[in-house]
Amino acid sequence: MPRSIDVILRGEIVDVPKPGDKAVFTGKLVVVPDIVQLLKPGEKSTSSNMDTSKMQRNAQKSMDGVAGLRRTGVKDLSYKMVFIASSVHTGDTRFGFNQGSDAADDEEAEKDINKMFTMHERHEVTRMKQEDNLYQKLAKSIAPSVYGHLDIKKGILLQLFGGIQKKTKEGIKLRGDINICIVGDPATAKSQFLKYICSFLPRAIYTSGKASSAAGLTASVLKDPETGDFCIEAGALMLADHGICCIDEFDKMDIKDQVAIHEAME
Repeated sequence: MPRSIDVILRGEIVDVPKPGDKAVFTGKLVVVPDIVQLLKPGEKSTSSNMDTSKMQRNAQKSMDGVAGLRRTGVKDLSYKMVFIASSVHTGDTRFGFNQGSDAADDEEAEKDINKMFTMHERHEVTRMKQEDNLYQKLAKSIAPSVYGHLDIKKGILLQLFGGIQKKTKEGIKLRGDINICIVGDPATAKSQFLKYICSFLPRAIYTSGKASSAAGLTASVLKDPETGDFCIEAGALMLADHGICCIDEFDKMDIKDQVAIHEAME
């Protein structure tokens, strides 16, 4: 079964990773009492109900640790593991490295990107630049196990590079992103293309249209089991922001769920 674990960030590293990022956390494992297991069904955890500001000093002492065992009756203490992170390292943005947005940062960003490649790799890229028929060769290198379909491969290649963002005179922003809809008979390697893109892009999410709803694609409101508050969980389109969201079986989706993607597809 897939497991999830809570990671606690403190101090300066709060909000360093964004939803959808692949991040490396360094820290230590600790165990904390699982308060949700101790509660009766339908009962809220006391930590959110108590107003600690009006308490006397000695009244607060009784809250330290796991108290209230008399009230709940004799129960087994169940613990859950959490991870306290001391540092976070994110492999950010679309291609796995940070892209400088300002003109001043451009040179520094270029130096950082250059450091990631060896001298041999840099010469290889410069040599490729002078080759004839480079567009054709790059397109053929996408999903090499699939024979033919050169037009689709060219489309996918252009989608990976993306277009140029434009701004109209009225100030409306036009996105430079390219969306592709692959239509064809069964067993013509449509899913192979999607899975190939997900295998090497850092921010790519693969989802099936038959199983996903509008809430699962955009965002859904869930109840936090510990505090009882409502929180928003990001869907597939949010997690694949600045990346590519691959939706398989698009025609099997309900019409009302397809409407949720129209804004993102524009």
